[in-house]
Amino acid sequence: MQTDDPGNRTPEGDGPGSTYRELKTAYPGELKAYTSRDNEGWALYRAVAIVKRGNNALTFKMDSPLNQPLADSATVDLVKVSTWEWRGDDEDCA
Repeated sequence: MQTDDPGNRTPEGDGPGSTYRELKTAYPGELKAYTSRDNEGWALYRAVAIVKRGNNALTFKMDSPLNQPLADSATVDLVKVSTWEWRGDDEDCA
């Protein structure tokens, strides 16, 4: 499931329009940012921040370009809820 509706929020209150700073505050020690095309491949098309919850993942697709650190002011464009296996940015493929 994926959403770009600012009215859809996680239990922590985050969703489209949230800033990277807000994500870091909401998920201390859980949030991992991927900003380059690394060998894990979780940030192939855009920067992402990912939280693991059991066998599931929250992927926050960010408005920040690849190969640059995420600015605290970078905002979430899309939120994807998936199994851990399907985490990351999949260029919005079905």
